[in-house]
Amino acid sequence: MSRSFVTIVPHIENLELKKDTGQIPYQFFKILGYNSTLVSYFHSLEGGRKAGPWKKPPTETNVIEANYPYLKTEVPGLKLHFLPNEGRGKFFERSIYAYIRQHAKEIEILNLFHFSSENIFYAIVYKFFHPHGKIYLKLDIDIDFHKNQASIFNSAGILGKVKSWGYQQMLLPLFFRMVKLISAESIDGYHYFKDRYRVPEKKMAMIPNGADLDRLFALTKGVKSFVEKENILLSVGRIGDAQKNNELLLEAIPKLSAPNWKFYFVGPIEPEFKGYINKYFENYPHLKDQVIFTGNISDPAQLYGIYNRSKLFCLSSLWEGFPLAAVEAACYGNVLVLHNKIKAFGTLTDHGKNGLSFNQDNITEVLAAILSDDELQQKMHQNALIYSHEQFSWHNSVKKIDTILNF
Repeated sequence: MSRSFVTIVPHIENLELKKDTGQIPYQFFKILGYNSTLVSYFHSLEGGRKAGPWKKPPTETNVIEANYPYLKTEVPGLKLHFLPNEGRGKFFERSIYAYIRQHAKEIEILNLFHFSSENIFYAIVYKFFHPHGKIYLKLDIDIDFHKNQASIFNSAGILGKVKSWGYQQMLLPLFFRMVKLISAESIDGYHYFKDRYRVPEKKMAMIPNGADLDRLFALTKGVKSFVEKENILLSVGRIGDAQKNNELLLEAIPKLSAPNWKFYFVGPIEPEFKGYINKYFENYPHLKDQVIFTGNISDPAQLYGIYNRSKLFCLSSLWEGFPLAAVEAACYGNVLVLHNKIKAFGTLTDHGKNGLSFNQDNITEVLAAILSDDELQQKMHQNALIYSHEQFSWHNSVKKIDTILNF
């Protein structure tokens, strides 16, 4: 009988199946043969996070597959278990609490995402009903978020501060004893979390997010050499979302002298951003053939084909954990050009060997330098391929996780 691995994440939309929340349980199933299940609420493809989870999840296969098309293409064979939305208790989801109570003894490894009081509660419930079970907490850490958070517990008022102190002195040490593994995606995240919360070193590991390299390269029939690539700078994400800060990159482009380059913005466009795009081309009509908004690309072969053609990849985000798009870009040999707010820069770029960092004020200068330096692009392209294929492979990452969990 295969071992059971259960990932519980309240918010899973179709897109999340491509990310670590979907890929870790899937790769445990695909590579290691676990009986993996992803437990979450049901979100419609059209409504997504804004519409919220369905109160009663559908049971019809055609409805589920229509709203989660990546079930067939990105995680074939992974089991999804959708919970009814029964609302929240004081600080936890009632349906998740009930699921853990009912199924704890059947779960060999419980995988949770993010360090929160809610997940500490779920861990305690799980260990109460299954003392020998193993807990794997994946941080998906945003360092700036934690720096701005005085405590993961409610510390409002004098009583709140007393409670928070008590929790941190007694509850956190208990949690760190219960958990088998806590992983951070970047070396900076690893050190920050371990030092701030005084986590025993034996409980922690630095394990970057990965990509399914075999699948990606099968879709694109390999990776283009540098000389086969085109003069394309690519940016991927929710175009116009405040987090993505796309205006910074867009306003830098007219200041560049790069007539032989194209700038691709790939991803769904926020409705309110369409007015900005129209105004942008009114101001810069000469850029209509250079600045290209593709919208959402659901065909993976087409999407990764653009990664494969591109030489540079730029993220102007004001915050990110460990962005999947940057991982995939590096795996195709793209030079990463990232905002310095992205704290995983060092791990993503091998500390600058295959990428450059910019801030709000110097993006134009950084882009101008790399766009005009073909030799540096080629050197970083080679570095990106070697480094990313070793560091950003789900095959390697899940084997490392499994080894630690079963040590």
